Amino acid sequence: MCQYPLSLREIFVNDFIEPEPEPQNLPEISPQPVPLPPQAYGPFPYEQKNSLGVWALVLGIVSLLCCGLFTGIPAIFVGRSSERAQAEGLANNGNLGRVGWILGIIGSALWLLIIGFYALTMLFPLLLVAGATATY
Repeated sequence: MCQYPLSLREIFVNDFIEPEPEPQNLPEISPQPVPLPPQAYGPFPYEQKNSLGVWALVLGIVSLLCCGLFTGIPAIFVGRSSERAQAEGLANNGNLGRVGWILGIIGSALWLLIIGFYALTMLFPLLLVAGATATY
């Protein structure tokens, strides 16, 4: 006849419990503090400011297409910041910043010319009318 264990503890627990080892007479070692590695100040060396060049390029292109001075002037400043970051070794795409800077200048100048031409075409007829009605 087959005998079954009397309890679940005998089935599941006793098979997996290892007996505790007997303590050995080892010399006591006092734990010494582990020195921490030196901490660096500032950004990590692998952290680069490559987003400045991309932003300058995008702002410069948008200044040519639709937004003019609203994106052209920021493209000029961000492009210069990108070039400075490349000179300091913090970025490796300063050429994108230079292209964005140039596009920002061209876009701003183009929109200033458009605004100036628009202002002249609106004001010139008013000046002619005002001059024709003036009495001397």
